[in-house]
Amino acid sequence: INSLKISKLLKGYRGKSKADVEELAQTIMKLGTFAEKNASRLIEMDINPLIVRTKGKGVVAADALIHYLEEIK
Repeated sequence: INSLKISKLLKGYRGKSKADVEELAQTIMKLGTFAEKNASRLIEMDINPLIVRTKGKGVVAADALIHYLEEIK
């Protein structure tokens, strides 16, 4: 996260409040775990935007789309 161009904004650029970077990191890890566990069925996962709120307030997925393969019986 620190290597991203947006990292300055997340750290409280120009007097703005710091973002909840810890929760952002946890969310990214959870999404990765979800994708890994569902890799055989997961076609696509899109979260846009993922809103990172002020430190201590978490993150919010304003819109999300997940496509799975249908189970073959």
